[in-house]
Amino acid sequence: MRKAPLPREEVLSRQKILDRLNEKKAKNSNFSVRLLAKKVNLNSGSLSSYLKGKRGLNLEITRSLMESLGFAPHEISECLSISLAAVQQDRAKIVVPAKTITDPRQLKSISSLESFAVLSSIEILKENATEFYIVQKTGLAQTRIETLLKDLQDAGLIEFRETHFVRTYNRINTPDDQPNESANRINCDAVELAREALKSPVSDRDITTVVMPSNPNKLREAKLLIRDFQDRMMALLEDEQKSEVLVLAVQLFPFHSTSSPSEKQP
Repeated sequence: MRKAPLPREEVLSRQKILDRLNEKKAKNSNFSVRLLAKKVNLNSGSLSSYLKGKRGLNLEITRSLMESLGFAPHEISECLSISLAAVQQDRAKIVVPAKTITDPRQLKSISSLESFAVLSSIEILKENATEFYIVQKTGLAQTRIETLLKDLQDAGLIEFRETHFVRTYNRINTPDDQPNESANRINCDAVELAREALKSPVSDRDITTVVMPSNPNKLREAKLLIRDFQDRMMALLEDEQKSEVLVLAVQLFPFHSTSSPSEKQP
């Protein structure tokens, strides 16, 4: 079976790294793919396949490679943006693209984690996605499920077909980096739900926090890494054997914004 040609952007991104590698080798005969692979903690065979376009791009590997090869910070950020686009294009071959919700009525219908829990339950239950089983799957009260289902139906995000509910879009999301009330409510819900999840066994959840000194100029790059991580996590967990609804909430914010007003200097 003939492989599909690589996206032009991905080829250009790889070529930048390969050109810089060849420059290094021309100036230093001891510099090699094996040495570079060791610097980025990667198998030399895997790196060779990566450079030849036989492996998919990985944002962390790309960043490590470019740092080891002496690229400037702005060059790394630009290349990471290209790499993310290539990753998303590759993933789009097996995952239906998300529908970005901008209609006010639709945004209002998904302004809570409960709404997304209902949508996920419908996807899991398939032909068994009736009101009764959605209540069982989410643990929410029947009256609340009735309200959520009605709101989602009115917004055109689900339909009732003969015996069960179905989603009208396989995947939906809200716009990135555009503040809206629905996204704010969802994030607040996630914080409260995480607080409750701390009471559950560690084996059933993973809640990790890191406070670190950071370069704010790399925030855009960090957001790209987060989006890539989310895509990879969804690709891992949303297989044919999915049976439970999980919440993945990633937070990255400045520590000083959490300080109370009384603690700030006049």
